[in-house]
Amino acid sequence: PFSPSIRESAVSIVAGTVAGMCEALPAGAPPTMQFTYWANAELGLPLLLAIQKEPKASVQRAQLEAFDRIVRALPANSLGSLAGGPDEAPQDVLLVGACVLQEVLEGGLRRWRDLWEAQDEEDAEGSQGGAEVDAENVQRGTETEEELVEAASQAVLGLLSSHGRFAAHFQTMMVHPLCQLMHAESGLEKGIAVRLMNAFMQADPTLFRPFMGDYVNALLHFVGNNDPEVVAPAAAGIGIATKAPDGGARVAEA
Repeated sequence: PFSPSIRESAVSIVAGTVAGMCEALPAGAPPTMQFTYWANAELGLPLLLAIQKEPKASVQRAQLEAFDRIVRALPANSLGSLAGGPDEAPQDVLLVGACVLQEVLEGGLRRWRDLWEAQDEEDAEGSQGGAEVDAENVQRGTETEEELVEAASQAVLGLLSSHGRFAAHFQTMMVHPLCQLMHAESGLEKGIAVRLMNAFMQADPTLFRPFMGDYVNALLHFVGNNDPEVVAPAAAGIGIATKAPDGGARVAEA
């Protein structure tokens, strides 16, 4: 196996190469069947599976950043279904993406939360004469998990903005955990949830409609919060909601 630094460099080079190739495609022309197959079978799916299996956080973050760059560079709606072979089931690359990104988001946030809880426990023990907290390692660990979660969030945002069918997978797999996340104590977690829900509202207002009333109420509550990680995306969400079908009336009513 290659070293972590080589894995990071390689995936960054691949992303840059793909972005350059996509820039050379004829503007407005639909991608060929060969290009679409390559984007799904040889690029999107293998990269998602590599992200899922990658044990080192810094490499996984680099892979997520590369995936996001590739998704935004590809022609819209390039990623989708792959027909299976004689002994293979069909695969939906967007569904795999939803599964992998949800897994990375939830895992990163869980580890981030565990680090802070462990620090709080050690702080309490230290104040009673227990062992000192290794603050530097805790700080480094939390920063690593924050960067990982941010990279995964950006990848979700990229898919929502460029691949219309992804919104349905987002609704099925991510809306419920994100709604729970909006009740978390930390501004980081609330801010991530609000940004992703805002993107979902923009990507498919029709799918979002059942959540509109409760979400607008939550946004108005967050705007009164003094945490900048929550206030800015909540204010942006209210602006998006006013332009969505029924959203303006819900905002005015709330």
